[in-house]
Parts: sequence; C-alpha cells; structure tokens
Amino acid sequence: LPAEERERFVAALEAAGSSHCAQLRRLLAAADPSAESPLDGDPWARIEEEGPEPAPERIGPYRILSELGRGGMGRVYLAFSLGADFERQVALKVVAPGGSGVGEIERRFRDERRILARLEHPGIARLYDAGRAEDGRWYLALEYVAGSNLIEHVREHGLEIAERLRLFLAVLEAVAYAHASSVVHRDLKPANIQVGRDGRPRLLDFGIAKFLAESAAETAPGVSVTRTGTRALTPAYASPEQFRGAAVTPASDVFSLGVVFYELLADVRPFQPKGTEAEIERAILGEDPEPPSTARRRAQTAADRGVGQPPSGRPAARRLPRDLDAICLKALQKNPEDRYASAAEFAEDVARYLAGAPVAARGGGLGYRISRFYRRHRLAVAAAAALGLLATALGYSEVARRRGVRAALAPRASLALDAAVAADPTPRRFPFSGVAASDAPELERRFAAEPGSVETGAHLVMALAKGDRRAEAELIVARLRQIPGRGADPLIDYAEATLAGSGAEPQRALVLFTTALERAIAAGRGDLVSQTRASRGRLLSTLGRSEEARADMEAARAGFETSGDTASLARVLNDLAIEELQRGNLLAGERLLEQALAASRAVGPGGGGVILGNLAGLAMQRGRPDLAEPRHREAVQIFREAKSRRLSWALTDLSETLRDLGRVVEADAALAEALTLLAAGPAGSDYAIALFYRGGAELDAGGLERVGATVAELASVARTTGDRATLAYSERLRGLAAAARGERAAARQGLAEASRLLLANGQADWAAETDLQLAEVEFGFDELVAAAGLAERARDAGGAASAEGTTAFLATALLAGIDARSGRLPEARRRLDTLGEAAASSPSVNRRLSYLRARALWALASGREGDARRDLEAALACAESAGRKLQAAALRRALREL
Repeated sequence: LPAEERERFVAALEAAGSSHCAQLRRLLAAADPSAESPLDGDPWARIEEEGPEPAPERIGPYRILSELGRGGMGRVYLAFSLGADFERQVALKVVAPGGSGVGEIERRFRDERRILARLEHPGIARLYDAGRAEDGRWYLALEYVAGSNLIEHVREHGLEIAERLRLFLAVLEAVAYAHASSVVHRDLKPANIQVGRDGRPRLLDFGIAKFLAESAAETAPGVSVTRTGTRALTPAYASPEQFRGAAVTPASDVFSLGVVFYELLADVRPFQPKGTEAEIERAILGEDPEPPSTARRRAQTAADRGVGQPPSGRPAARRLPRDLDAICLKALQKNPEDRYASAAEFAEDVARYLAGAPVAARGGGLGYRISRFYRRHRLAVAAAAALGLLATALGYSEVARRRGVRAALAPRASLALDAAVAADPTPRRFPFSGVAASDAPELERRFAAEPGSVETGAHLVMALAKGDRRAEAELIVARLRQIPGRGADPLIDYAEATLAGSGAEPQRALVLFTTALERAIAAGRGDLVSQTRASRGRLLSTLGRSEEARADMEAARAGFETSGDTASLARVLNDLAIEELQRGNLLAGERLLEQALAASRAVGPGGGGVILGNLAGLAMQRGRPDLAEPRHREAVQIFREAKSRRLSWALTDLSETLRDLGRVVEADAALAEALTLLAAGPAGSDYAIALFYRGGAELDAGGLERVGATVAELASVARTTGDRATLAYSERLRGLAAAARGERAAARQGLAEASRLLLANGQADWAAETDLQLAEVEFGFDELVAAAGLAERARDAGGAASAEGTTAFLATALLAGIDARSGRLPEARRRLDTLGEAAASSPSVNRRLSYLRARALWALASGREGDARRDLEAALACAESAGRKLQAAALRRALREL
C-alpha cells in the first residue's frame, strides 16, 4: 500500500479488535526507508539514541578525548595513547558490554582484528593496537582519519571529473591490495571511504569483511548459517549476490565500487527507488541503470530549470565520455562474471582512460583504437619514448623520471591557481637557488648558533631534502614553525612544500606551494614569488595539469628574467621545454633546452647536467644515439666533479646510449660503475632500473643462466621497498627470459603482468614498450592478429610525438613485417616508406635491425629472395658487431631457411 494508506488500514484493523496492530506498526516503522538501521551505514559511527552516557576517562592504555559515534555494535571514541614511548591520536572502537547479540558482535570484532592485522597499506586505516580493557570490553585502536567521506569531499572541493578519477584510483588500489591479501570488504560505500586532510582516501570499517575462504564456506552446500532477520549489508551499495545470499567474491566489491563510481561521475546513485529496502533490492536485482552520462545530464537539465541541485564540479562539464559510461556499467553488471574480476582490473581500465588508451570495457575494435589515438594526439598526452630508454627518453623531471610519480593515479587538490602576475611584488633574486646537499654541515652549524633564523633553517631543510635526509628535515620544519611570530612565514611553507615534493607527497606539496605563493604575494616577498611559481609549475606538470603548469612557469620565467636570477631561469626553461616535448613540439622543446643550457653555463662551470641529459634523451627519441653520447658524457663529467648522486643515473643513461650505438664493452663498463655506486646506498628505484638494464644486457649477450639471478634480485628489491614499478621490471625481465627459452605461456604471463603494473603506476611509456615486446613474442609464435593488436597499442601510446619516437618507429616496422607475412604487400610497403630508406643505415642499432628485418620480410613475400638475403646479412652483421647474440642466432636461422 502507499504510505498514506497504511495507517488507515492499521486503524481499521484496530477498530475491528485486532491484537496485532502495535506489532504491525513497529514492523512498518522498521521498513520505513527514511528510518536508519544500524546496518545501513557504519555501525560504529551512526548514533543510536540510547540516552546520555558520559564517556569514560580511560579504556586500556588510552585516554578518551571525545565520543565520535555509537551504534548497535558499540562506540567509537577519539582517544590518545598513554604509552611512554610515543603518543598518537586514535579512533578507538569499543564493543558494547552485555546485551543481545554480543557474541555475534564479538565474533565480528575478532574477525576485523584478524583481517586488519594482515593489511598494511597507505589507503587502509591502520590497526595500531587491539586488546581487552579492565572491564572486559574489547577494543581496537585504529588510525584516526580527520576529513570527510569520498562523496562529501569531491562536492566540498568541487573536484572535476579527472580529479575524481585519480582519487578513485587510489581507492581501487587499496581495495586491490585487500583482494590480493584474500580479503573482501563487503561494505564499500562513501561512508567507509574517508578522505583525510592530506587529500588521501582511506578505507574504513572492515567489520563485516571476510577472508575469501571463509566467505565461500558460509555459502557452501550443507552449511547452516544462523541469521537474525537482518543482513549485514548496506542496501544501496550491496551487490546482487549479497541480496541473494550467494558467495561473495572480489567481484562483489567491484559492484559496490561501481555504485560509488557512478555516484562520483553523475552525483546520483544508479538505483534510486523511492520505497522500501525490498524495492531497492528489486531494482538492484532486476533493473539496468541508465549510463551515468545520461543521469548527470538529466540532473544538470533539472537544475537549469530550478529543480534540484546541479552536478558538482564545473557546470560546463555536462557530458561524460562514453568510455566512462562503459567502465562504470561493466562494474555494475548483474552477473559477477561479466564485471571486472577484481579491483585491480577495474583500476587498470580507469588508468587506461586517464592515459588516453583504449579501455577494455569498450572492446578492442580497430576503429575505436584509432579514435583513441587521434584523441590523444589532439590532447598531446605525452611524447613517445625510445625503446630500451623509456625511463630516461626525455627526462621530463627527476621526480617523474625516477620515482614513477603516478600522474594517472595520484589524487589532486582542487585549487584556484592564481596566474595574475600584475599583483606580484617586484621580482628579486632567490637566495637559495644553488643549495646543495653538501651545504648541510655548514648550515647545521649556523642554525645551531642562530635557532631563530628562518632563512638559515629553510636553507637547511632544502639541503637535507637534496641529501635524502628527510626525517631530519621534517624536524627542522617543526622547529621553524615554533619560532614566535614566524609560523606563517611563506619561506617555511616553501621549504616544507619542497620537502613534501621530494618525498613523493604531491598533494601536500601542491597545497603548501599555493599557501606559500599567497603569503609571499601578500607580504611583498618578490624573492620568493617567482621561485614558488616555478616549483608549483614543475609539480603541476608532474601531475599532468599542463595548462596550469605552463601558466606558472611562464610567470616565473618573466620574474627570473627581470631579477636576473639566471640559475633559476635555467631551471624553469628546462621545465618549459619538457612541457613542449610532452605536447609533441619537439623543435620548440629543443630550442628551450638549448636556452636553458646557455643560461646554466652563464652561471658558471659545472652546471647544466640535468639539461644535458634531457637534450641527450631528445636525441635518443629521434634515433640519434650518436648525438646523445657527447651530451651524456658531458653530464657524467659534471656530476662526477660535483660528486653528485645523479652520477649513477647519468652513467645508466650513457650505458644504454652506448648499447644502442653497438659499443657493448663501453656500455657494460658504464653500467657496472653505476651499479657499484647504487649498491653503496639503499635499494631504490634507480638501483632497480639499473638492474633491469643489466638483465637486458645479459639477455642480449645470451646469458640466460645469469639473467635468472638478476630477476631474483629485482624481485627481492620489490619486496623490500614495496615498489610496484620494481615488481613490474622483475616481471618484464622474467617474461623476456622465458621468451628467449621459447616458453610462450610464461613469456606472455610475465610481460602482460608487467604492462598492467606499469600502466597502473602511471608509466604509460614503459607499458607501451612492454606491449611491443609482447607483440614480438606473439609474432615469433605466428600469432599475427595478437601481435598486430599489441603493436598498434604500443604505437598509439606514442601520442603527439609518435612520428619521431622510437617506440612508434619499432612498432611500425613490426606492423610492416606482419603485413608482409599476411600477404598485405602494399600496406607493408607503405609502412616501410613511412620509416624511410635511411633507417637501413641508422646509427641506432635498434632502428637499423628492426627496419632491415621488416624490409627483408617484404622482399621475401614479394619474391625478391636476393634482396631479402642482402638485408638479413646486413642485419646479422649489425647484430654481431653490437653483441646481440640472441638476435644474431635468429638471423642465422632465417638465412639458413632461405
């Protein structure tokens, strides 16, 4: 019955003398969708009116500060640890004493403790402690996350769709980690995803989570499950299988995440029946939601007419791309087998969308892939990178280059970035432009003598940050904040932002740089304004916010030119060059790099090493290792004389350039020196990259027995550091070694997993190279269709600069060979003409070998056996002189078969 008729019906029964009216009214009240159930949200955070009860002063070793919430399972307090060794605020969950159902509550409580003890991830609220208080009550001490839930956060900050996607990716990463640990959450919803003040989301409330084996056991045939009449789920976010009481797998969490994703995109839920929980259940089980783009457009249209609220974010952004519709609706499929199998697969498709790559939810038709290529071309997503040099091809920035900052994965703040230079104070030279790690000892002595000097302390923070002494730098920042009257000094904000950026905390760094800029302008600090703009622009570029980055950098450039700060001018010209290169404007980028180098040299000798490395990377991208070599050698000399920690990666880059020139002995020597330097320090990303290159060199030389040890060492570094990129390098090398042994399945598995990890880590260029190597494996096993699809994907990942990039060149050469093998001779010839006859004598061994092989295949398919033999013999001579033993062996076999 409609709600307004129910009371009349009950009143009629009461008048007829029925004794069940009171019970019926209670049942109707319980079924009221506007009434809250303890299970309709976080049972710890939803307040159940039980009358006032004062919070205890202490529970176990925790002093209670305030009550955060209460529910049917107990209470949650904001508490303070009383330990002698450390102090911290915690969210303290405490089981309600006595009462009905306490046994079930304690069982869930113990399950949550067991599960959280296994999970250690920055996206999951940490378990600090668990125990039993003096009065017998169980408690859990958890990380306290001050902030707001996911949906509230994006609305409060007005985040645009791309920013929401990056934030959601961080959530998916945390859930994927739980799934990899055999845990299903079973109650994913915005209320259980808290975004802290640092902008990072954390998963909360694993109170009904299960280990996969236990979840399956609950629904196994013959197992009797006691139920209390209520289900442990939140109806609006529950999966169909949860309503049916079927086995709950990671795909169930994917459905719940799909509901959250829909709400992030459309600002409404996909299932919105205005009725009882049973009606919500019917909708989820039987109705297909409209695409989120339609729901968002409908909400915007209604708001334009004055009905309801408009979708949050930019008003003009009314249309969502079809790719996002497809991703969202795939996650919301009724059949678990039709969804993404896990949060990791879900994350991979979202990352593909952000990188401009084809998404799995849309299928893989050629027309769709081509449309994605042109979209990326218009938007200038990234410049193509050189095969074998993908980590260093352009040297966009040290952070993005070496630490794998995930432009597609990192959540970003919604900030009003002030680009108006007119209000800036008169630019002045920044006093700390030349700070170096070697300055730290002298600065420590000065700061000890002058503890009230913000300038000396800030200088020290930056020197310590450059020397990887992060913990000490953080202590200095804390001391600077305590100086009376100087806590809001923009120089402290700048120093702390620099420290956050060096520690891979881009969200926090961006907020601090913006605060520093606002305060510097207000205080008339012309020495700080341009420097802060330059630093913030560099960070924005790393995060993929190109237009805002460029505006900041251009403003900084003007300021440095006015003040005569040539050292800072050189750096910002280098950063502007990287922006041009990412847009595919290679000539403009090269001109800016040359200007940056000239400015750096004007400061004095011993500068410009990073800029030289970028110029060398650009030459490698164009297939000119002969031009890259002298640039790399000069950079190595600069870093060696300065005793810079950058020497190791400059040597690594030089080694790969020499290898592409075919000078294998020199390449091995440079790489060995780099590894020796890196082995003396902590195992990190630079060491992992150098190890990966060593493994590639071992494979080139036919050292299959040695490469296994390198794979094992990479895997060990990955376990030690928890670095996903390092794990990807290990899997990629494992796959290449398997391919060399002819182990097709293992090669596919290793390379495909490496590509997935790299793409999820925001390293689209490395993923493209890995896809190309997998295409070569498929080609070697005559899987021409699969090889073509992978080669096209690798080629298209080149973006705006793909016409000159080495990845695109090698992919095109492989596609020409595939066309020749498939009998498409005109298409093969057209591709070869695109590459140009000069490629047959390219100084790049990689380009020369790939072109000669493709042309030989075309000649053979065209009946020109003599031409094919000449090209194969030229390729064999090239491979032998370059120490490419595996390729040489394959070429000899091909010549024997002619």
